[in-house]
Amino acid sequence: MATKKKRQGSPPVADSVLAKVRSMQRAPVMDRPREGLAVNDAGGGAIELLIYDDIGPSWAGMIDAKSVADQLAGYEGVSQIDVRINSIGGDVFEGIAIHNILARHQATVIVTIDGAALSAASIIAMAGDRILMPENSLMMIHDPWSCMCGTATDFREVAEILDKHKGNIVATYATRTERDSGEIAEMMANETWMNADEAVELGFADEKIVSKTTTTNAGNAANRAASTLFKNAPSNLADVLATRPNAGVGGSSCPAAPRLARARLREMQSVGA
Repeated sequence: MATKKKRQGSPPVADSVLAKVRSMQRAPVMDRPREGLAVNDAGGGAIELLIYDDIGPSWAGMIDAKSVADQLAGYEGVSQIDVRINSIGGDVFEGIAIHNILARHQATVIVTIDGAALSAASIIAMAGDRILMPENSLMMIHDPWSCMCGTATDFREVAEILDKHKGNIVATYATRTERDSGEIAEMMANETWMNADEAVELGFADEKIVSKTTTTNAGNAANRAASTLFKNAPSNLADVLATRPNAGVGGSSCPAAPRLARARLREMQSVGA
């Protein structure tokens, strides 16, 4: 009499790969200083919060919500927080959490987009009581996305989660801009890039700042690399990102150019916005 063959577990190779991935996600050796995050005393009861890196888990050296909360912990009594952003974005969970940390702070929050506020970084920018954009800066909003493997059921579940994320993000943009949610949703679906004039016109910023200096050309190769991150990236994206000021954290300075290839891999590790 035939017997039903018992289903075997995952092949040893698959188990090994999964174990390796999990260990990489938790390995203390991956934890690096967040060079692009700093708080400086601006005087007169104000502080300056610099966000000059990708948004995501601290174990990968990116800027997460806990790091921002820790930096602000000693400044509960300040009257103003000047937030300066130059980031291509990253993890939607961390971006929303950082936004909420700033939005509920009792201080007046003034956001300046020093170079770019893309993806999840644009969500953070919406926490500003005022949002300022130099004439050579950029903002971008798009649909949340993720990368995964699994069954059809798994993909449907992830699609539902992404839809919920989009609804939350749409509400954040719509509240700040006072624009119709349907219009915001369409802008996100189209991956909308805005310069300072466009952002002010659409309500994503309050004022354009005329720059005293012009950006330098970061090179065609860098621009081509930047364009691989987003489908509608402008040709001068790398030029904008290359003009990030020094954060001066722990005696070191921020990188002069974005780590585009690494950022691409980072966003694949979790739901991105």
